[in-house]
Amino acid sequence: MKQPAVVLWFKEIGKEDIPLVGGKCANLGELAGKIRVPVPNGFAVSANAYKVFLEKTKANKKIESLLSGVDTADMEAL
Repeated sequence: MKQPAVVLWFKEIGKEDIPLVGGKCANLGELAGKIRVPVPNGFAVSANAYKVFLEKTKANKKIESLLSGVDTADMEAL
């Protein structure tokens, strides 16, 4: 797997990078870089960069607070 990066271009990633950029971006990278399907030039923000963003802005605490009372077993309420 590649070193943690903030931004990775689709042409730099593939299906082996799902843990790094998620499935959708990894698949776009696979199509753009290896299979040569015409995919518009684009990029992925790494999962690590997103995690750092949440921590630095304290958005993770806000999200945790908002979700703390959610009963995930209650499908109707969800």
